[in-house]
Amino acid sequence: MKRSIKPPVKRTINTDAITHNGETLTITQWSKRSGVPAFKIYSRLALGWSEAEAITRPKQVVTDSTSSAPKLITHNGETLNAADWSNRTGISRVLILQRLARGWTPERALTQDARQTADAPVQRGWVTTSTL
Repeated sequence: MKRSIKPPVKRTINTDAITHNGETLTITQWSKRSGVPAFKIYSRLALGWSEAEAITRPKQVVTDSTSSAPKLITHNGETLNAADWSNRTGISRVLILQRLARGWTPERALTQDARQTADAPVQRGWVTTSTL
């Protein structure tokens, strides 16, 4: 019995113009206005994002040692860069940035002890049980 392979579904992307809130601009123009790089808008559209979300959702930036601008993190009403939070919490700067890049909240990234990271069960919407 032969298995048929279905070709991937191609999503057409309107590269001419996007209309949002009654204003029609090209992707390049939306990129300049929103600060989201044009390639990121194209990628988002190819992934199936709505046009509005693709041009308005801010890009997520987590800086590393090669970046010139430090990432500012706000926790409990105080804003510091990762190096300053590292000095204050004892958690390495790299680990703080990695946690944020993985989607951790600033509170969790700055308060969970580094030794608990590997051992702590991850809760992702289901009940976790421990083995005895």
